[in-house]
Amino acid sequence: QVLSAFVVKDHAESRVVHQLAERAGVGRVTVITQREVERALDVSSGAAPRAHTTVLDVLACDNVAVRNTLVDQAKVEKVILVESREAAHRVMFDARRPPPRTVKDA
Repeated sequence: QVLSAFVVKDHAESRVVHQLAERAGVGRVTVITQREVERALDVSSGAAPRAHTTVLDVLACDNVAVRNTLVDQAKVEKVILVESREAAHRVMFDARRPPPRTVKDA
């Protein structure tokens, strides 16, 4: 649901998005209010190990508010990319080797 949400900086912008959606007949839209910031969130202490490529690693996002929203709401720094569903299952559920502590999903 985060990928289809609108990110705004305040309640006034949220109202505008809802009004535009209503006028366009879109129905309910998800609006996330994210205060305006200049710096990306530091995820170094909670991100997946560098041995794994994460969604955040491959994400092309030049808007800090959008990036921070994806980190905050979807934990993209903890979702690793793997070759296949079978590989994901091995990483997440192998009884001999538990997944890295900071990995949320594969």
